[in-house]
Amino acid sequence: QHLPKSEVKLSSETIPTNRIIILDGSGSMFSDADSVKRDVIEQTQKMSQNDTVSIGVFSSKGQFTWVCKGTTPQNVKKLVDSYRFPFNMTCYSDILSDTEKLIADLSPISNVFSLMFMTDGYPNQDTEKIIPLCKLLAPKLASVLLIGYGNYYGKELMAEMAKAIGGS
Repeated sequence: QHLPKSEVKLSSETIPTNRIIILDGSGSMFSDADSVKRDVIEQTQKMSQNDTVSIGVFSSKGQFTWVCKGTTPQNVKKLVDSYRFPFNMTCYSDILSDTEKLIADLSPISNVFSLMFMTDGYPNQDTEKIIPLCKLLAPKLASVLLIGYGNYYGKELMAEMAKAIGGS
């Protein structure tokens, strides 16, 4: 579900955008890992040279990492190609909470942030924290793209997340 809060053009004339990409690295994503990597690389190739990219990967509670923070789109392919997903359980809340800290850290570069969140599953840890975290992030994001992989991702939760962020 794409949530255009304001249109962010992918051209060199726009204000630099800090693009945050969050990837599900849980076990159920094993078969989609290569597709996810290709999708991330394809999206970053469309970005302005002035944008920055931060890529986070989550799996179980306490298991998330930032593959990169505030790097250029040109550096993403090498970083993504070399990254190995952790493949455990599914916890959205830790990475969403840390996204707020990332936004604060990158605000001096640009005040424009977009979020791409990619998952195939249902979170099974700290689910009660997800919607409040989305509401907290909402005013800080110019655009959001929530992507569900496969036929069994949590469509109802993704719709609730979209609504909490200001979309539908």
